Amino acid sequence: MEFGMETHLFLLSTMSPQLTRAALAPFDIDFQVRPGTIQKFEWDSQTMVWIACQHPVVAALADSILPYMDTCVCWYHDQCALSCLRVHSCLDLLAKYHDKVAMMSTTCPPQHQPHTSKVRKYYNKHGFLREFYSQSLRHNIENMTKI
Repeated sequence: MEFGMETHLFLLSTMSPQLTRAALAPFDIDFQVRPGTIQKFEWDSQTMVWIACQHPVVAALADSILPYMDTCVCWYHDQCALSCLRVHSCLDLLAKYHDKVAMMSTTCPPQHQPHTSKVRKYYNKHGFLREFYSQSLRHNIENMTKI
């Protein structure tokens, strides 16, 4: 990363706003549970993280936000069936506006009735496997912002 340049990451969560908030709580991110909002957080002095849950308002705003991001991420909960079902539409939306789209899974917080993940591998328009991150949010963001 070049000195003085901010990195902007857009995380589009396939989780419910409540589950997204719970996944962010250990990182002291106060995600507001309001459907259709896009929230911006300063991760460190060089990284801004934009977070939203899937919603028609977010989809309508996508063309004015996503092209300006450095990386767009489909973020899903690997033990939540509904979150996993939404992955395909999330990736379709992100890929319409950005070439650098990654996938990121979480298992935090643990689910009361977890299911076995059936999320398949996804490829970009050139046939290459999309980048996939499955460690802690902190570790994943650090890896995404490396040169």
